[in-house]
Amino acid sequence: MPASRVRAVAIASLVLLSLLFWKLRIVDTGVSPMFTLYSADLFTQHWPMTEYAFSTMRQGRLPLWNPWQLCGEPFLAIPYVGVFYPINLIYLFLSVPAGIEVDTIVHLTIGLLGMWALMRHFGVSHLSAVTSAATFAWSGWLVYNVNQPSLFAGLSWMPWTVLAVDALCLGTPLAWLAVLLLVGVQVLRGSVEILIHALTAASIFAAMQLFLTWRRQGLVTALGRGALLGVAIGGGLALAAIQIAPTSELVGLSSRAAGSRFVSFEVARLGGLAWPDLARAAVASGPSFMATIGLFPVLAAVLLLGGPLRRCACAAAFVCIAVAVALIPGDEAYRLYHSLPIVGDVFRRPMKFLDIFSLGAAVLVGLAVARLQDWRNTPASALLREPALLGALLLAAILLLYWPWSSRLTGLAFASLAVLIAAFAAVPSPQVRSLVVGAICLVQGASAFYSVSSIVVRPLWRTDTFASFRPALRPLLALPPQERTYLFPAEPAPFGWNMKQGMVNRFGVAEDYESLVVARYAEYFDRITPEVRWIEGFVGFYNLEDRSAWPLMLATGTRYFAALANTPADARLASGRMPPNGPSFRRVADGPVRLYAADAARPRAYVVGQARLIAKPRVVLNVMQSPRAYELRREVLLEDAPESLLGDLGGDTIKGNAEITSYEPERVVVRVDTSGTGMLVLTDLFYPGWRAFLDDDEVPIYRGNYLFRTVLVPGGRHEVRFEYRPGSFRRGLATSAITAIAVAIAAVSTWRRRRLWRPR
Repeated sequence: MPASRVRAVAIASLVLLSLLFWKLRIVDTGVSPMFTLYSADLFTQHWPMTEYAFSTMRQGRLPLWNPWQLCGEPFLAIPYVGVFYPINLIYLFLSVPAGIEVDTIVHLTIGLLGMWALMRHFGVSHLSAVTSAATFAWSGWLVYNVNQPSLFAGLSWMPWTVLAVDALCLGTPLAWLAVLLLVGVQVLRGSVEILIHALTAASIFAAMQLFLTWRRQGLVTALGRGALLGVAIGGGLALAAIQIAPTSELVGLSSRAAGSRFVSFEVARLGGLAWPDLARAAVASGPSFMATIGLFPVLAAVLLLGGPLRRCACAAAFVCIAVAVALIPGDEAYRLYHSLPIVGDVFRRPMKFLDIFSLGAAVLVGLAVARLQDWRNTPASALLREPALLGALLLAAILLLYWPWSSRLTGLAFASLAVLIAAFAAVPSPQVRSLVVGAICLVQGASAFYSVSSIVVRPLWRTDTFASFRPALRPLLALPPQERTYLFPAEPAPFGWNMKQGMVNRFGVAEDYESLVVARYAEYFDRITPEVRWIEGFVGFYNLEDRSAWPLMLATGTRYFAALANTPADARLASGRMPPNGPSFRRVADGPVRLYAADAARPRAYVVGQARLIAKPRVVLNVMQSPRAYELRREVLLEDAPESLLGDLGGDTIKGNAEITSYEPERVVVRVDTSGTGMLVLTDLFYPGWRAFLDDDEVPIYRGNYLFRTVLVPGGRHEVRFEYRPGSFRRGLATSAITAIAVAIAAVSTWRRRRLWRPR
């Protein structure tokens, strides 16, 4: 069969395998009742955020700001939404549930093809490459992350990243362009953590290649290619600056800012997988299917001992596995990793290094199959003296006799591998040996395929998740868009009782989960209800109770409080007061969701005639949290305003009224009528990029009451307009555009030089 036809058949097989796996092992097993929709990230994060992003884009504008969660947040700065990721354009044309399924199929195919291409790059056969691809794409860690589309996408690009980096280190023309584009698209998808892991694995392969280049072609050539690799990675980051710039701005203001310890080592190491568990799970016989890689890799590692390095791929794969195995348990090696600046502190959970482990194991599988194929013409007498083959048979015998197999089927499959390897050594015919190798590949594929599954409910099965709960939310939907509501959590939470309902249905919700939350949010809301959490740092959920700091809560402009009927929260609200001496509540709407109003809440926008300058932010919170905080309604606490401003204010005798006349994500209009000079307080987040205009003249925005936007307004009737025009986005857009032009020029120049130098 011609080589081109064999290649086409291999690629078509990989595409069909991705469809098969998506259907049988993701969708059909993804209907387990073990997970509620409340706990699955697909429903609490990715679905609503994707819907908000691309429904906004269908209206012809970018989703720069989200006013519907907390007190507003810079939506575009949250990277995993992937607004600028090319494949995510499918969400402009498909519903989010359908788009998530297409996204899964596309990236599963990308992962399969990438692993196949990487192994072909190492010089193995199509059969070896396909087996390696199936091992990687059907690994437990990849399937486990189907409920995290950004992580799943990053994992699918990992083999391509290693391939591009290795090709660049070999001196392949235009490989720098592939590295640059791969880095850029992964950053745009929000897969930064996986990209760091991919570059870690790629750097291991690169180090091997650059060492050989140094030995064969000299130090200058090796250093030049290493420098080109660094430039390509930097170019990829510059190409993705449209996402990096807003995200970096948010990170700098969040709890994950450089120099701040986001989580301690004790918390960061949660989720580590002990070596015995990792060993059992790796052969589909342990407590954690996340580490499953099929049955053959454990024997493949022995089969490769003493064999050809195949462009250093074998040694690099062993090093990748060793690095991952050292980090996954979360012990001392992970402590060193955690001490690294930014990279080690920002990300947590050592089990995530299973991606490097799975990649290395998949490479070993393909190389082991290739070595068996190399032995096809070796006489049986010589083959039975091969230490690697004898070692694999001995290991198989030991595991069959002493390993605690979790099921008879798994033990039978491993026994089949042992018998097939023994038959390969005993049978002299190369044709029969080829059939035996094919059978080994089938057993490996089947063991990987049937060892993992997804118990996360898929959106395809719950397309009405948010819409079905909409009738119960009618009281909230009837509120003006500028109003803010607190949703009391309920256990167990029914499908659809989700904090992201505010984002989906465009009504304000005072709580939410966001890992990149602004650090001041963390301090402010942790003051409302301090809790001991399994993760350090504010994650967005805080339960209001009697001991909560209600003055701080009501200062956010949250007037309405919603609870499911007949829950403990509903009973406490119905009693009229939450804390015995706290604010009173009155029911304003009945039904499955009951809505209560707190008349003591601050208005969403109001005018005061007094201000107090307090330089220390925590002192501001202390004052706001004091027992007399309810009386602080005639002044605003400022941190960075000039002292001369205080002399301009009219004092506590002025009377003022503020009314929000237009409330849109990136534009808020407030009509002010005041008897003297005062301060307009809008209880939305103070954040870089917001600009204020007083009757079309730009005026400064001051931070008031620790979190909010405050503007000085003179006496009389005025219109104050707040507009979000983030400079970080403009800078990122300009950088991305300039980089794209420079990359295009460089790529065309390189291509033309190759054509000019080509011998005629």
